[in-house]
Amino acid sequence: MLFLATLAFFSCSRPAAFGAAGLGQARGGAPRSSTAHEDVVAAESFLADIVRNVAGDRLVVGTLVPPETDPHEYQARPSDFARIKDAKLFIVAGAGYEAWLQSAAGALEGVDVVSLFKDDGSGDPHFWTDPRTSAAALGGLVAALSKIAPDAAPLFEANAKRYAAELAALDTRIRSRFASLSPDRRLLLTNHDALGHFAAAYGFKVIGTVLPGSSTEAAPSAKGLSELLSAIKTSGVPAIFLDVGENKTIAETVASEAKVRVVTDLYIEGTSAPEGPAPTYIAMLDHDAEVIANALK
Repeated sequence: MLFLATLAFFSCSRPAAFGAAGLGQARGGAPRSSTAHEDVVAAESFLADIVRNVAGDRLVVGTLVPPETDPHEYQARPSDFARIKDAKLFIVAGAGYEAWLQSAAGALEGVDVVSLFKDDGSGDPHFWTDPRTSAAALGGLVAALSKIAPDAAPLFEANAKRYAAELAALDTRIRSRFASLSPDRRLLLTNHDALGHFAAAYGFKVIGTVLPGSSTEAAPSAKGLSELLSAIKTSGVPAIFLDVGENKTIAETVASEAKVRVVTDLYIEGTSAPEGPAPTYIAMLDHDAEVIANALK
């Protein structure tokens, strides 16, 4: 009872989201990206990297949510909407991932918003954790970029073809990294539902999540946590995996009770800073596969 009461307290006292209150920096002190002119604004840093790989030097691409920041807690400021409206194109992951867009319809009136991924009804909008899905989305990205720069369409197509080959090589590397990991070790426990597509792609089983659903904004129930502790004990899963930008308080409390590790250095929701271990989308997935493989050995 004391354990569940402690978690209930933590659930009710999670830090407030930043952005709308006028804070000019993300957690970790990283300033929001801003430039005098941007042709394209991408909601998240990994999206911006994908777009830059296709756009090349032909278009200026900006990032809205800074690296190492939890996009689920993001709240747009008036200056962010100004950047979006000044750009020719706004790229989002889609499928409900950018929850803040639901209350921003008026501010985005007239903006050309393109969702890179299509909702598959799974309830997990983290499609990019499977690089094959990102590769399949490049055709739609080429079409969107070609609308705002028709003269560069051949360049975009050539870049997308090259990048698709790089993503295929990434997929091969990830599979090779997990080749020696036996099926009984391919177990994932995450803070929220963020690795479902990754698990399906690489033969893992998701044992459960600390927070219900695909957003870090949700709060766990006593019943849900009790069931999760039972699942951890039954499965023998050794760790809880979190993105670097997530609040780890509840996960650490669960881990202490269940006697498992907390792995907090995944880059699921965005890239690292340029000097970090995952400054690009491809580096993100390479890094995460290595961290997961090492944690589950």
